[in-house]
Amino acid sequence: MFTKMRKRYGAVGPVAILALIVAVAFAGVPAVAQPVANTSANAFQIAKRALKIGQVANKRAAAANKRSVNAIKLARAGGAQGPQGPKGDKGDKGDTGGTGGQGDTGPTGPTGPTGVGTAGDSVVPTALAPGDDPACPIGGSMFEVGEEDPTYACNGTFQGGTLPPDATLTGYWLVDESPKFSVFPATTISFPIPLAEGLPDTAVHFVDPDETVPGACDDGTGDPPSVTNPEADSGNLCVFTVNLTGGDDLTIARLSLDEGTDRTGALLVDTGGILAGGEPHVAGSFAVTG
Repeated sequence: MFTKMRKRYGAVGPVAILALIVAVAFAGVPAVAQPVANTSANAFQIAKRALKIGQVANKRAAAANKRSVNAIKLARAGGAQGPQGPKGDKGDKGDTGGTGGQGDTGPTGPTGPTGVGTAGDSVVPTALAPGDDPACPIGGSMFEVGEEDPTYACNGTFQGGTLPPDATLTGYWLVDESPKFSVFPATTISFPIPLAEGLPDTAVHFVDPDETVPGACDDGTGDPPSVTNPEADSGNLCVFTVNLTGGDDLTIARLSLDEGTDRTGALLVDTGGILAGGEPHVAGSFAVTG
């Protein structure tokens, strides 16, 4: 019974209900006296007003509850989207990140197709004797590759069989005591490629270690001339010496013993005579230029 009345009159219903019950109770008692009847009437009016007040309060509570529910729904759903705000300032550049670790080795790729090339032609050499081919008058070798023109490697020669101008021959020499020269120790220097003509005494030069090298014995290129790097200008013979035990009286002579050279070489004669002991007297190098 109270549950049904609460649903009808709301949260303030129980007070009004209690007043109504009191009023009804007094109404159901037989009237004993007039004061009692008046009191019952007043109680009934009070209960009636209480019921009305409860109904009004219940309506207000229901409205407040509805507003609370709507507020909760709005809060959950979120308000309407506001306008876009202004663009913010550009932030500072961040620090450079650390070097990443080495990645895993990728899988091996598939094997490519086998290449197909054209077989090349082999070189075919042919030895040439003098007179076999005009490209090599005194012989040499001819090399052929397929249908291409042949190439040649010919035997060398000097025009006229003599040392060409600006071509230089070099070598070593040593003067020691010999039974063949009982008075004057001597040796020879040979020119494997002969000169066009012998050199006069003015074109032969001794270069001692402690002396300034003559201009005719310095070709002006490469390392400076020395006993280990003999040089000579065109048409000159330069003999570089290393003193061992003498050599102050060396002379460059032809076979006729006249000073100068022959076309194929010269003599080195120590006119100072034999030294005791038979040890090497003097040695050195030479350079002759056609």
